[in-house]
Amino acid sequence: MIWIILIAGIISAVVYFRLIQNESVCKDVIVNIKRNNSDEPYVTEDEIYSLITNSKDSIIGKKINEIDLGKFEDKIKSNPYVSDAEIFSSFGGNLKVRITQRQALMRIINSTGQNFYIATDGIIIPVKTGVSSRVIVANGNINIKYSKLHKIFNSENNKEYAVLLKLYKLANYIKSNKFLNATIEQIYVNKANEFELIPKTGKHLIQFGDTNNMKRKFDNLIVFYKNGLKRVGWDKYKVVNLKYLNQVVCSK
Repeated sequence: MIWIILIAGIISAVVYFRLIQNESVCKDVIVNIKRNNSDEPYVTEDEIYSLITNSKDSIIGKKINEIDLGKFEDKIKSNPYVSDAEIFSSFGGNLKVRITQRQALMRIINSTGQNFYIATDGIIIPVKTGVSSRVIVANGNINIKYSKLHKIFNSENNKEYAVLLKLYKLANYIKSNKFLNATIEQIYVNKANEFELIPKTGKHLIQFGDTNNMKRKFDNLIVFYKNGLKRVGWDKYKVVNLKYLNQVVCSK
């Protein structure tokens, strides 16, 4: 009986405070953006705050229950650098905005010199003036142009996007491996739509071919680096060819 009374009391208190909360007036907006420590601030707290408070239907001074929180969430999510957004009210008349920023995986420089990023979730995002991520770069025979908020996973039948999808898989694999991430800095797409890797150290070119047997090729490269180039030197060869299975072919 006591437990029933306690539970009923808690429910009544929650409902009461929720009613008070909804009837209260919005005094301020508190923005929190979640990003990795290595990420550059593609979207800032001040930008989001201004987006909400400087609009024609500013929420400052309005009752919480009169504010269309979903509309403002959609407005924030329309920012290409925002992966997710949530707005909720807190006691004291404040609205809290929680945002997850997209993380750049690689930078694309297409055949016309246009730059854009592919994020870790596969979304294509623009380069922001004055802000640059230290990520792997891909260039060469890439003809596709920037398309706002286009997801490459939905474009496998598009030949141009197919190249981006393969680049995404390559960059994702490289980033997931500590050794490769510290070794490879650039991917070049040649005229045959095959991939060539450019390392951070040494003057050699890595002919990777297509993304078929990607894991085996990278495993061969790691073994070659650790057991081969380590002995003969990083500048011993000009070309390291991984296109043949179970072997690494080098030329001076």
